[in-house]
Amino acid sequence: MKVALQEGAQLGIGSFSSVYGATELHTGRTVALKKSRVSLRIRRSLLHYESQILKLLSGHPMIPEVYGYGRIKHFELLSMQLLGPSLRDALSEKGPLPVAVVANLGDQLLSALEHIHTKGVVHRDIKPSNILLRTRGSWAICLADFGLAYPAPEEIPAASYSSDPSEFPGVFGTLSYASLNAHEGQKLTYRDDLESLAYTLLCLLRESLPWSYYTTHGTICGRIRQVHAQKRRFDGVQLAAGLPDVFGALVDFARSLEAQKTPDYQNWRERLSKVDIVGQDTTHDLTRLLPEAQVLGSWPLPPIKSGQIALVKLISSITAEGYTVSDKISYEKLE
Repeated sequence: MKVALQEGAQLGIGSFSSVYGATELHTGRTVALKKSRVSLRIRRSLLHYESQILKLLSGHPMIPEVYGYGRIKHFELLSMQLLGPSLRDALSEKGPLPVAVVANLGDQLLSALEHIHTKGVVHRDIKPSNILLRTRGSWAICLADFGLAYPAPEEIPAASYSSDPSEFPGVFGTLSYASLNAHEGQKLTYRDDLESLAYTLLCLLRESLPWSYYTTHGTICGRIRQVHAQKRRFDGVQLAAGLPDVFGALVDFARSLEAQKTPDYQNWRERLSKVDIVGQDTTHDLTRLLPEAQVLGSWPLPPIKSGQIALVKLISSITAEGYTVSDKISYEKLE
């Protein structure tokens, strides 16, 4: 298949690839073309892997169609269905979305998760920017970016998480929407997609999450530990305060589900379809849930002025993120 790029038609850019609008020469069809730099020596490349996952999952309206895959010198290309803006774009443009809209989106996403989980696949990166509108003016959506998807593990080994501040805390997926298991080094299963979905729906209703502030402030290590601490601090009831109970219940259910259990998708779809939107407070202010000193703009003024020289004494038992490195105080006590 020959594909011609439209001039200046870059639609987006990610960590591993860029997306362009393109036209198929032989059909005139407009497509989305993902382009990623890769050596011809690499056999298992990212876009080829994603194309195989999408072919496996094809046949569901929320799975983007794949039209073709190819490789040229230094690059690989994936031609697929052209979709509209993401829910992250919609959130930036419109602000918090109405409860009825989010309930409908949740119903669609549960249908998609049931489909991909039935195929034995875990997405591992459910978030607003990976959920695309099919067209503008409609809330029909597609679930995109399967580059991190993998076969559901048959066995779940013991978690490798360590609360030792000297060890770097890795997390798989996107920090704001990663499950507690992702923070704690567990292999991810269907329950983790469900937990990420619950965070996604709450973010669409709130425009942010209680830990959103921490994802952009501090060192990388500090951000990960702070976000993890905040997620452990808030249960579903607290996260969904002022909203229909189902959104918080979904968080708690996903967190409590056993690793090898399959969620009851139909039950949760029915619960979302019965959401009562009358009198619900969708603008509930979550900044009150943040520690007072961490609310943006509330930092105390520094004791010195610009241009002055100060002698600073570093206390070795405290890190830059505010965590003690003393063995006598556990990480949990600092939440």
